[in-house]
Amino acid sequence: MDLSPSSKIKDEFSYEQWSEFLKRRPDAVKKTYHHEIEPFIVHLFEKNMDLSQARLKWYELRSVVAPTYNNEFSYAENDWEKIKRWIERVIGQFLDAFESSRNPLQNNCLEREWTGDYIIPLIQGVLKLDGICSIPWGEISVLATQRRRNNEKDINIEKVTRSHLADLLCKYEQYEIVCGLICGGPHFYDLTKHSSDQFNLPRMMKDMFDDLELKFLYSGKDGSQLYTIGIQTYMTEVSVYLIEKREVYFLHHLKSFNLPLSFSAYQSLKGALRVAWNIRGLVNSLIRKFDIIFDNNDGFKTPPPRVSDNKKTQETPPKQPKKKEKKGKNRE
Repeated sequence: MDLSPSSKIKDEFSYEQWSEFLKRRPDAVKKTYHHEIEPFIVHLFEKNMDLSQARLKWYELRSVVAPTYNNEFSYAENDWEKIKRWIERVIGQFLDAFESSRNPLQNNCLEREWTGDYIIPLIQGVLKLDGICSIPWGEISVLATQRRRNNEKDINIEKVTRSHLADLLCKYEQYEIVCGLICGGPHFYDLTKHSSDQFNLPRMMKDMFDDLELKFLYSGKDGSQLYTIGIQTYMTEVSVYLIEKREVYFLHHLKSFNLPLSFSAYQSLKGALRVAWNIRGLVNSLIRKFDIIFDNNDGFKTPPPRVSDNKKTQETPPKQPKKKEKKGKNRE
């Protein structure tokens, strides 16, 4: 059930019914983690700063003192320096652009530069901070979609269907947890590609979820608290989604934020850092559920029967060629 802002079923419910659906947030997102990096946020983002003051704050970033450590924190006690380096890199990339006499963010910044210099340091940087996840980016095959698409095929006689490609993929061991789709650079607007990403991202997330759930099913563990995360970037907007399963699958829109193209929007990086840190917290919370499986492995055990066909992801409909008007037709 699509509960995102672009949901096509929204108008089928009353305002009150839809509001009730939106309130049914998964337990995992009720806990936030961004308070752990507030010392950096307070230090870097004072009101009414100019660019030179922001750069000075960046130079002084390494002097920010760690708070008294609490076992409830999502990071290890000796990871404070790693967090500094992550924030230093993310903020430094934007300040470098703002200080340039020819701001690269406002001068034909294309998808590869936008992704590699500004999005990847933010998202990949925070997810790799603990060193337990692999986060390749580029054009990465989502193997969960390939397994789903070819599940009923005899691969000895039938052609194997390729998997969906993600622009960013977070994996723990062989399990795919987070996938991301990036549509062009900050000035590139392609509504067709954006619409395609909106269609494909939930299906990729569902395939990844089904893979995780199957692992828990075979281990005899409760998979009711599982979820997968999707990130979609369109121009400067970054949106974060989560899929979970109760009576049916639910697609939740967790948060959206915009990345700045000039120093006038510098304060928006506060939200970007907080959301990225919360994503990391969700990923680590999910990984702890996997560790329970590995720790309590009691040896050989016959797995239950395969999951029924009700897990099938809706097939992507074939694309129809766009109709073009013939020149000169119906001319008088």
